[in-house]
Amino acid sequence: MLDTFHDQRRAFVFESNPLGIQADALYSEQTGFDFSFNTVWDTWGARTSNGYAVLMRIPFASLYFAENAPGEMSTWGIILERTVSHTNESITGRGATTNIAGLLTQTKRWKASATSPTGRNSSSSPTRWRAACASWTR
Repeated sequence: MLDTFHDQRRAFVFESNPLGIQADALYSEQTGFDFSFNTVWDTWGARTSNGYAVLMRIPFASLYFAENAPGEMSTWGIILERTVSHTNESITGRGATTNIAGLLTQTKRWKASATSPTGRNSSSSPTRWRAACASWTR
């Protein structure tokens, strides 16, 4: 989930399975998941000896976010989750739990250099995302 305004009201949801088949949605606490949202993004998935790996490429043009001055960082909310359906297991980034009402109140802060105006391409290093999910808990 990406709460690009970090206002805990709405988030973009991007999901993929090990084969790279994708789903996207908007999420709000009031209405839940809205899978009628459809945007352009790419996924690649592969099975590995340790499970699987998925690469997601989400263009900034597919998101809404506040525009910043050059060099100014945005604060986004992020929740990373891995779901294993055959074991009914869900693993989320540290701190997110179903024991607390409201998912968006549990997002972790992520500093993003989203200085590109909506509609222009930019990128974020995968190592920044790897650092965001370095400590996962069950």
